Amino acid sequence: LPGIGEYTAGAILSMAYGKHEAAVDGNVLRVYARLYGIESDILKSAVRKEITTLVEKTLPARAGDFNEALMDLGSEVCVPKHPKCEKCPLHGECAALRLGLENVLPIRTPKKKQKESIACCAVMIQEGKALFHLRPSKGMLSSMWELPMVLSDSEKDGVKMLEKLLGGKAGERIWTYTHVFTHRIWHMKAYLFHGAKEPEGDYRWYSCEEYREIPLAGPHAKLAAYIEPYLEE
Repeated sequence: LPGIGEYTAGAILSMAYGKHEAAVDGNVLRVYARLYGIESDILKSAVRKEITTLVEKTLPARAGDFNEALMDLGSEVCVPKHPKCEKCPLHGECAALRLGLENVLPIRTPKKKQKESIACCAVMIQEGKALFHLRPSKGMLSSMWELPMVLSDSEKDGVKMLEKLLGGKAGERIWTYTHVFTHRIWHMKAYLFHGAKEPEGDYRWYSCEEYREIPLAGPHAKLAAYIEPYLEE
């Protein structure tokens, strides 16, 4: 289900249904990183998997109560800054406290600043159909469809690049939208294009009914929905 990941599923199964399942959230990652003296970045999937395995190995019969207790311990005692070690029932077993690393662990590598780009998109309409482009089979949003688009550092440069690619002229800007990915941000701007021709490569004309059946890249699905009235004119 959308929004239900491993943590939420584990919490529901253990607390509501009494299942023997772990529920590893940020609090639990922090508690176990300190308890076992884990000096690797807890944001990395391999380290999260390592900690999840430790939780599963130490999971008692009453898993739901245990999971809830760990969450409370992390949120009330083993807090991110200045942990209250003197109040912790596990202070005698804590590797971080023994090594003087309670204010150092867990390790979290600072996230890189997201790269921002202007994404200029062309809305080309012909006989009730819009022109779409198939993205490469490898890389970001691979093998998904999009409206013709270029990325640039400025809107002016992006428009020129689109006009060169499509051989037409950008008209009215009809849509703006900012889409945030994990490592990048697209400031999307879409224009009605006039006098353009279908370029060579993986381009196809699709009607509303047709492009609803193809895998559209997330932000382009929003743009495709927006332009439907233009196709009906």
